[in-house]
Amino acid sequence: MGGGEGSEGGGGEGWSTLGLDPRLLRALTKKQYRAPTAVQARAIPLVLEGKDVVARAHTGSGKTAAYLLPAIHKIMQSGDGRAEHSPFGSSTTKASIKRLT
Repeated sequence: MGGGEGSEGGGGEGWSTLGLDPRLLRALTKKQYRAPTAVQARAIPLVLEGKDVVARAHTGSGKTAAYLLPAIHKIMQSGDGRAEHSPFGSSTTKASIKRLT
């Protein structure tokens, strides 16, 4: 997920500045993810705003968490276990996700 033990975060900003659900913040702290990576710090706020994001970075840079944490956040915020609005803006991505579920 990046930002773990011994990892340097992106820009010195902590997880709490990204706008994620407090339960996610507690889970990240419990798992000792100290700070988001650069790709997470840039992508998570954009995804939470509903913007399309394409990230290109090295393996292990935290790209997967940059997409999944906002998706989990949206599910948690919906209250009934389902996201009202997809955290993914692209209709192609939405169709791909439907095929997987």
